[in-house]
Amino acid sequence: MRLHTVNCQFVMVRTLRKQIVARPKGIRKIGRRERRLEHLPRSLQSSWSPRREPTRNAVHHYCMAEETKMSLMQTIRTKLTESRKAGKPIELSVLQVVLGEATMAEARSGKTPTDEEIEKIIRKTMLGNQETMGLMEQKGLVNETYARLKGENAFLQTLLPQTLGVADIVTALGEVAEAVKSAKNDGQATGVAMKQLKGKGLKVLGDDVSAAVRQMRGG
Repeated sequence: MRLHTVNCQFVMVRTLRKQIVARPKGIRKIGRRERRLEHLPRSLQSSWSPRREPTRNAVHHYCMAEETKMSLMQTIRTKLTESRKAGKPIELSVLQVVLGEATMAEARSGKTPTDEEIEKIIRKTMLGNQETMGLMEQKGLVNETYARLKGENAFLQTLLPQTLGVADIVTALGEVAEAVKSAKNDGQATGVAMKQLKGKGLKVLGDDVSAAVRQMRGG
């Protein structure tokens, strides 16, 4: 019997009749002919018997479906390793910067940064690159460094969740349009907008929400 560490419920692998099959957690022998199926879906329960294990493919697909989503911190560490192995210097260097910032934040707070906190670090890095690129454009220094910064931002953008644009935000705020327009000031209007958008679970950027509010209020 061998233990395999995997990111799902199937952690025990054994050899049975010269075939390796996975045994889910929660299955224990109640009687000679009975097994308890606490974590299997019905599709696998129906195929389980003391003499017949679920097929390896069926277990594999269920295992994949049960995998937990990696945090953004884990994703960055994984991509950093992949970039190092693949010899991608641009991705590697910018990931090291982001991971360094995240590690310092973790040391200060004593907690692993959330996805939202990592996203802020990524956007801060992208903003710094954009400002540097703007200065380089003014001085006519569109060179290899400029291209590298542009490549870094293009890669960092792939790590961020897709967000709504200004036009889509205006559409999403249709139900509270009157409340946004009648608010005493832009601050209150933005508060109404953010509450509505968060209630719908939509991903937005603060600057885009502000722009959408100004557009709705005729600003």
